[in-house]
Amino acid sequence: MTTSRALTDDEVSNEMSKMVAFINQEALEKATEIKVKADEEFNIEKAKLVRQESINIEATYQRKIKQAEIQKKIAQSNLINKSRLKVLQERQQMLEELFGETRSKLKEISQNKDSYINLLKDLILQGLYQLMDENVSIIVKESELDLAQNAIKLATKTFTDETRSPVHIEIGKENLPEEW
Repeated sequence: MTTSRALTDDEVSNEMSKMVAFINQEALEKATEIKVKADEEFNIEKAKLVRQESINIEATYQRKIKQAEIQKKIAQSNLINKSRLKVLQERQQMLEELFGETRSKLKEISQNKDSYINLLKDLILQGLYQLMDENVSIIVKESELDLAQNAIKLATKTFTDETRSPVHIEIGKENLPEEW
């Protein structure tokens, strides 16, 4: 049998110191293990948040790029429309000037009956060549009915001679207004 003897205070203190040292060592290892695990989880969570925010920033950036492109296209379209309107306005102005000039020249030409009959003949011929029809009806000013009949005779003869096609031109029942 073994006899047990009682431990002295120094031995108890020494055993207690060993136990405390062992518990401290275990606590330090556990703390280190917890810290490493916490750091890993922190880094994983941080990477996840960074990735999520990067995706959000990229989406915002793409949305802003699209908005900028849309604004650019709208501005470009507005400029094109303004240019078209300006061209149309200029064209309209030129046409109005041309019509005014034509009216004044027409009044001037209508004073000379020979040149006016020649102009009417040429205009009738132009219409005949475009229509290429056997029966044509034209309208004239009532005051110019005699001039138009002379021009019709000349145009009919010229058209028939050049195309070898008969044509019948009649003056419509309606008349052009005297001033237009």
